[in-house]
Amino acid sequence: MNLSAQARAQAQAKWPGATVHTRGRKFIRHQHPTEPGRFMLDTQIGPMHYGASENQEIDTAWVASGGAWDYEVTANNFHSFVRDSVPVSYRYLDVATNEEVTLEVDAIEWVNEVAQRENVTAFGQVTPTINDDRITWAGIATGWDVSVQAQTARLAKRIAIDTLANTDIFIIV
Repeated sequence: MNLSAQARAQAQAKWPGATVHTRGRKFIRHQHPTEPGRFMLDTQIGPMHYGASENQEIDTAWVASGGAWDYEVTANNFHSFVRDSVPVSYRYLDVATNEEVTLEVDAIEWVNEVAQRENVTAFGQVTPTINDDRITWAGIATGWDVSVQAQTARLAKRIAIDTLANTDIFIIV
């Protein structure tokens, strides 16, 4: 669900019947349904809207792509792409500046105290699942999940480890 839809749903949960009073690039202001002078302001770090009058919502839901990438978000001047095979590839393109960030992940490594790289785990081929703006590769390695979330606020990269036993790393304090 995009940020605007989340803000509207939260306002309706708190004030059923509330109406949108004003929209801005990074905020939505709702009016209370029965008290004309009472408002609720929902704000975000990143943009929720775009366009000349800032009334068009940014939708960050992943959809299947017919091009070189398997999934994409290209609506409303937001351009993110994911290739779901190993190595997992993620690309974000800023259309205003034509700058891009591309990440590729095929294993997890760590650097020890003497600056040597050690492999923690290598990824296997897993079919990802999509839930709106999040793509998750569950079980991409024993005990490891990788998730990519398209959002307008920042580039979020999260790796979930179900138990430290799956890392084979010993931490000595």
